[in-house]
Amino acid sequence: DGNAYSADVKVGGNWRTYVFGALGRGGRGVFALDATTLGSLREDQAASIFQWQFTAADDSDLGYQTGDVKIHQTSNQASPIALLNNGKFAMILGNGQRSVSGKAVLYILYMDGPSGGNWSGRYKKIVVDAGRENGLSTPRWEDIDGNGTADHVYAGDLKGNVWKFDLTSEDAGKWAPAFGAQATADKMATPLFTATTTDGQRTVAQPITTAPE
Repeated sequence: DGNAYSADVKVGGNWRTYVFGALGRGGRGVFALDATTLGSLREDQAASIFQWQFTAADDSDLGYQTGDVKIHQTSNQASPIALLNNGKFAMILGNGQRSVSGKAVLYILYMDGPSGGNWSGRYKKIVVDAGRENGLSTPRWEDIDGNGTADHVYAGDLKGNVWKFDLTSEDAGKWAPAFGAQATADKMATPLFTATTTDGQRTVAQPITTAPE
């Protein structure tokens, strides 16, 4: 029951119109369908329309995807889809809520999807909190230099942290949290900001469940 949305993307050198969706509260997963040729959208063409899915079976840190999808002013397309500085189109998403691990993770899924059902090397994963009872909410990317690519990504988590990610390099291996290294088992990355309040006796985190604007 997650949101469905479409975007024009380049896959294998060809422009395609993909429709994307999430299982929402029904399961931990997202998927892509090819809707380039409207006349082919028939039940007997389902095998060629379906392109890929990415679920918790592919990466156990993926949680439920429940965030709203808006149009991004830079691309004039659905905000989760972006052209990256390595020349590839991708879906940018937080790992969401109630993952098995409870980490906070940013995923970057390339449009060409898995090879032979295997996602190894076909997506980028940046962990900012390797602890428990957390999850990264819907992210928002920004084009800083005006060339149409995603340079920085911002997202909140369930512990009240706002994270900034640096995707400015053409080398995906250099994409990382903007402040400090990726999280380890005993240390978080450094957030941009943390939202807290007090109940009179202790400091309490204020969960962030929507995309920054």
